[in-house]
Amino acid sequence: MAEKEERQALAAMGATQADIDAVIAAGQDYRQHDAQPSVQPANLLIVSLFMQVNKYWYRAGMEGRPTYLDPVAVEQRASKLRWYQGLTDEMREWVWDGLDAMANTALDVWREQNA
Repeated sequence: MAEKEERQALAAMGATQADIDAVIAAGQDYRQHDAQPSVQPANLLIVSLFMQVNKYWYRAGMEGRPTYLDPVAVEQRASKLRWYQGLTDEMREWVWDGLDAMANTALDVWREQNA
């Protein structure tokens, strides 16, 4: 997806210009690698949020394996984002469903790599 289309999709979702610029800037390195999967416009904000909160994992065992994202830390971080503040409860549920899907996929990949 071209940057212009990403900006239009984010604007249609109610993101502010500052948030749009931040998402686009965060994705610049991502877009430079052809092997990376493309992100559907409706998922851009979820992917951006996941990249910002992927350090908030609960870890277990001597190896410190990640087990799940800390929902309190994620919510605290998300609540500082203007686009997140403007979401309805239903839209927040969609965001959390997307974060859960991304976290579960990340855990699956880590398990496969450490098997």
